[in-house]
Amino acid sequence: MTMPDGGVPAPPGADKFEAPKKDRMAFAREVRANPERFFPYIYKPVENSLYGVRYEALSQLEDFGFSFDRIATARKEKQLANKVYIVAGANPNGIGGATAEEIVAEGGIVVATSRKSPDDSVAQQMLGRLGEVAPNNKSSWVQMDITKRESRNNAIEKVLEKHGRIDGVVLTVGQINDHPYVDLSEDQLIELYEANLIGPDMFLHGLAKYVQKVGGVLKAVEHATIAGPGNKDQGSYPGAKEAMNSRMRGLSMEGLTRKLTGETNYDLYANSLSIGFVANTELTQGVTFSEGRRISRDIGGVRLLERAEVAVATAWLLNPDVMVNGRVIPMVPQQPFVGLDERGLLKVA
Repeated sequence: MTMPDGGVPAPPGADKFEAPKKDRMAFAREVRANPERFFPYIYKPVENSLYGVRYEALSQLEDFGFSFDRIATARKEKQLANKVYIVAGANPNGIGGATAEEIVAEGGIVVATSRKSPDDSVAQQMLGRLGEVAPNNKSSWVQMDITKRESRNNAIEKVLEKHGRIDGVVLTVGQINDHPYVDLSEDQLIELYEANLIGPDMFLHGLAKYVQKVGGVLKAVEHATIAGPGNKDQGSYPGAKEAMNSRMRGLSMEGLTRKLTGETNYDLYANSLSIGFVANTELTQGVTFSEGRRISRDIGGVRLLERAEVAVATAWLLNPDVMVNGRVIPMVPQQPFVGLDERGLLKVA
């Protein structure tokens, strides 16, 4: 098995803080009380978007160094080259598929997963699309039911057998039941939790065990949502997803503290993108026509996100040079969509 690359270099000044080995709990309390002192690259945003013109859908990321120029450079320089990323929930008509396309455009290797078999037309369409974006890429498809332990473990083993490494994961799986919390049966709620919370969490746990064993860096990005007014099912789907948001933040804080105290030899970066409804995906279309509901593309001046916008944000968080960690980042578009380039990727130049 090939060992993953080493950790991302610490920001200037970070080496000034040496963890007292003999009193880990006291040090942990100090970190929690003054997080901005120990993790300035997380808690101190770049002011005034120094990296370029603000684009509202991605403005929260711009505060941490994101820009269209950086995405254009990542594509040109293939900054994800030789990195292996699992996209759990890859659908050619969804945000998982768009994310996979952006990853291969930046040189990465994608292992796309879903309950579909590799011979299914959906899998073949997905791999064909990746070949169009990046000819000769080494991406592949692995069948996985994220709610089943054996299936999750087999998927990780297959990726390691084929590639010898895992550098990151995108958790874009999800299941929705468009009914209020009180109208769902206990079995229906359990099914939702297994698909939206327990399965993704346990899959991430398995990957964390892997990086704990071999050392190095694992980057995880979750596509989630935050409950808000206007939708009647806020207690089920968003409720489970908000729990994953908390999981990602908790993992990052735990990992960074343990890293500083010298307890671990690996880095785990965990971030959530809060995206709400995304235009032209199967999930959004399904909800749009369930029980007469209609989702407008222009509600109070806020349009729906596009898949390609979510994709560039996700790929940027996966980039080895990006040190953002423990963030739940909302994406709320207001300006007109910037459009797609000739490959179907977000137009960034």
